[in-house]
Amino acid sequence: MLPPTVNANPVNGASPFTMNPGHPFEAWDTSTGIQYMPGPYSTWGVEFAHRHASVPYFAGPGGVTSATGTWPGGGFDPSYVPDLVPTENRVIFYLLFRM
Repeated sequence: MLPPTVNANPVNGASPFTMNPGHPFEAWDTSTGIQYMPGPYSTWGVEFAHRHASVPYFAGPGGVTSATGTWPGGGFDPSYVPDLVPTENRVIFYLLFRM
């Protein structure tokens, strides 16, 4: 399965990814976080993650699904292209409970 890309849609089938071994794609990420455990059964945390790829790969603010839905059930708009960006920053807050 190819990722959604700026030049691809289900109608034209174009994609910068070929699924061939050795196709150039470089990506990396880094993250840091802090956790607070007020007791033995709960953990509060916050993490920051930064990801980067050599091509636009991550979902941008416009998303990867058109306003009319997905193809074929939702009436795919052939003029729509996914909004992808090569860099993503993400802040994650979480609360874990252990029973």
